[in-house]
Amino acid sequence: MDFEDIFDNLDSELGNLKIRLSKNVYGTDNIETLSTFLDDFSNLCKVKRFDVELSEVEQLTSYTTLLQNTKSESHEYVSASIRRFYTEFIESLKDELYY
Repeated sequence: MDFEDIFDNLDSELGNLKIRLSKNVYGTDNIETLSTFLDDFSNLCKVKRFDVELSEVEQLTSYTTLLQNTKSESHEYVSASIRRFYTEFIESLKDELYY
């Protein structure tokens, strides 16, 4: 499997997640914080070639910072959206690559 194509798909999918979270939660607020988290998430996936656990994503400093800068009423939506992205995209890809 060509990892460069997969990495391009990852960046596209993370871009879609950014748009969804921006429209539904952040508006123009905290875009830099969201972008930093998504960049860190992408880098983690690329360095580990998608052999990433959700706990590693949730332990990123930028993930913590993102939630700290998110209104409390939106915490669950943001964390659930990230978990759903992980489950639907990363886990399914891991299954395809490693199992």
